[in-house]
Amino acid sequence: MRAAAWTVHLITEAYPDAELVSDEVWIAHAAARGWVLLSRDARIRYRGPALAARHRSQIYYLGDHTTLAAGAIRDVAAGFLAAGPVICRNARRAGAGCWIVHPAGVVRRRWP
Repeated sequence: MRAAAWTVHLITEAYPDAELVSDEVWIAHAAARGWVLLSRDARIRYRGPALAARHRSQIYYLGDHTTLAAGAIRDVAAGFLAAGPVICRNARRAGAGCWIVHPAGVVRRRWP
């Protein structure tokens, strides 16, 4: 994603033990900096809308996890890059939201 000129901040850069950090903490951290949040964690779909609202953030997560092998970061990046035009357009708009990124860059608003 960096090769495509995206500014990327990995959770492990702020929290070396990222697997021990709650969604609440890392989302608050990123939202306070005005970052758009990208996640491959399927669990975020259950709490994403509430966390996006609480922290006034934009959260995007991959909707088709069945195609991702563990650690397939290239596939994760490809999914988000395909959705890049929609993500960038939404990022320029004010307001919180939660979106699902499907294969081939299809983005569906989940909340609000």
